[in-house]
Order: sequence, then structure tokens, then C-alpha cells
Amino acid sequence: MGAIVAVFLALTGWQWRLASRLSNAETSAEQGARLAAEADARADILERRLNEHQVYSAREYANRENLAALENKLIEAINRLGDRLDNAFMHREVR
Repeated sequence: MGAIVAVFLALTGWQWRLASRLSNAETSAEQGARLAAEADARADILERRLNEHQVYSAREYANRENLAALENKLIEAINRLGDRLDNAFMHREVR
């Protein structure tokens, strides 16, 4: 009879430890799923911010290119105007 009680207690202890391990595994799995969801949300936020930055950078780069081209055109026009004024004054002095 003592052997049966010992086997019963051993099986009960084994079942209790197994249940405890399964509970710990479920808790760990839930924590892992929660961390994964948080990481996914952070990745979405970072992706959105990166896309916004790319759009901003493209706008700024295009504007700077356009401004540089406009600046060059203005400089050329001012230089041509200066040349015309120089030529006009040179011809007046000659007369």
C-alpha cells in the first residue's frame, strides 16, 4: 500500500511540475506576443516617419535645385545687362 501511495504522490508531483512549466511557457508566450506587437507598432511609426522625411527631402532638394538654376539665370541676366550698359556708355564717350 505504501508503494501505491508513493507512486501516486510521484505522479501527482510530476503532473504539478508539468502544469507549472506549461503555465510559465504560456506566460512567456503572452509576453513575447505583447513585445512583438509593441515592436510592430514602433516599426510602423518609424516607417511612417521615414516616408515623411523622404518626401520632405525630395521637396527641399527640388526647391534648392530650382533656386540654384534661377540664381544662375539671374546672374547671367545681370551680367548681360551690365555688358549692355558698358557698351552704351562706351559709345556715348566716343561721340
